[in-house]
Amino acid sequence: MLGELLPHSLNFQMHQILLETRPANRARMVAMKNATDNAKEIIKSLTLEYNKLRQANITKELLEITRRKWRLLMISNLKFQITNLST
Repeated sequence: MLGELLPHSLNFQMHQILLETRPANRARMVAMKNATDNAKEIIKSLTLEYNKLRQANITKELLEITRRKWRLLMISNLKFQITNLST
């Protein structure tokens, strides 16, 4: 009799263990999905911030180039005018 009950008892216990691990696995999968989604959102936010800073630096450099070009043009024009005044 015990020989017949032991396999059924082990089978029942194994079934119980499997049933108990399902919710834990599900919770782990949900936690991993949430972590992945959060990481994607952080990457998206940081990429946007990086691109904004990069664009601001590009704009700043272009303005500086334009100012220098304008300054050189003004100096050149002033020299031309001075040269024409003295002749």
